Amino acid sequence: MQKLKNYLILIASAIILMSLLIWTPFNFNFPTSLYYKVSWKSQFLINTPFHILFLLLAIFVVVSLNYWGNKIIRRWTAVAGLSAIMLYFFTWQVMTSLFVVYIFLYLALMFSHKSTWLFILCCLLAILGSCLIYIYLPMNRYSYLLLLGQTVFGFYSAVIDKHRGLKDFDAIHLWLHWFCFPGGLFTILYGYKTFAESFHKREYTAIASNGSYLIGLSLLQLMTVQLIQIYTFPEYSFLRNKVVTVATAHDTFYSLWLHGFKILFFFILEQIGTINLLQGITLIFGYDVDRQIHGLWKANSFLDVWKRGSYNTRMYWINYIYMPILLKTKNIYISDLSVWLIYGFIASMAYGGINVFYVKPDSITEIWITIFLKHFIMYGLASCLEMYINKNYLMNKNKSTYLKYGLRLFLLALMFIIYIIGNEFGPNPNSTIGETMIIILRMFGVS
Repeated sequence: MQKLKNYLILIASAIILMSLLIWTPFNFNFPTSLYYKVSWKSQFLINTPFHILFLLLAIFVVVSLNYWGNKIIRRWTAVAGLSAIMLYFFTWQVMTSLFVVYIFLYLALMFSHKSTWLFILCCLLAILGSCLIYIYLPMNRYSYLLLLGQTVFGFYSAVIDKHRGLKDFDAIHLWLHWFCFPGGLFTILYGYKTFAESFHKREYTAIASNGSYLIGLSLLQLMTVQLIQIYTFPEYSFLRNKVVTVATAHDTFYSLWLHGFKILFFFILEQIGTINLLQGITLIFGYDVDRQIHGLWKANSFLDVWKRGSYNTRMYWINYIYMPILLKTKNIYISDLSVWLIYGFIASMAYGGINVFYVKPDSITEIWITIFLKHFIMYGLASCLEMYINKNYLMNKNKSTYLKYGLRLFLLALMFIIYIIGNEFGPNPNSTIGETMIIILRMFGVS
């Protein structure tokens, strides 16, 4: 009965969205979190009635094939389906070029315990190949860098898993994990071991049913966000998603913060809907991954956002970066800052590197600001401060209840401030660094 309810939710949400698209001036814009992770000209998966019908038909075909087929058929269904999805968002030149890089990385992984020199050689060839492809081949370099950043994380996790004793690697799972998994749009990160072991670890019908539920839920969530935006905050859009781009010279201190909270509100809701859509599609193909979103609206601190809204991504950082560094340094703060530094570096390579080639002369400065000011300093120090408060005050039974409530309120306020300001930094096609800094100073009363 629960499985039937899940499919009914999918059908009902699809009918509602189709009705809005056909009979109203409903404008289903790109969710911010997905838009910046694809390309400037791609069409969103569900922004026309035809796309909705195609999505429902594709789900029916995939579920039918996987239900009646054996594991071999399910594996190749995943390859064909997820590769097709990536080809929908990215050009064939990008995917073909990445396949060349994949060959060298796969060989490096196979040689990692057999020959150190061959491992290093294959890694160097992969790096050289990726650089030559980026420089010389005519293609969307933004898309290429975006997926290459995911590849770095995927390959690194596979190397660590092999170092920890994982013997068997499936070439199909590696390809899907490094390039074709929808979380490769930089929304969800999994280690290879977690990803590969999730493939049909339960009965497929239950997995597919949960996937259909998440897709249906995401359609309703994204529709709701869009309707709220249209009637309450029409100046917000996927190209104006920063305070600096909606602010005017006459805005007061309070109105700037109001802009910030509205933008943060829509960003969080769109993030929830987008992640549920991507995860639902992944479940349809048989990867029984853990839920990424768990009561994100209940988050009351900076780190709580990571626990509730980025579960699998957070576990990736803990398993593959935080814990290895912690075992070496025995210092939780150095380990935490290292995570944010690495995250900032890779994110800047993916999001900002293309601007160096195409857009603005100050893009290099913006990239380093994204790495150090946004991630290493702001996000890193915020998380270190929260860990310090948790360890020395909130977990201390001898501290007063009033002090603990005051500190929790402080952490809640810090969370909003950090995310509002953090949303301002980084490569922004609509404003310069100087304009962004002026708005941020004004938000703190400095004109």
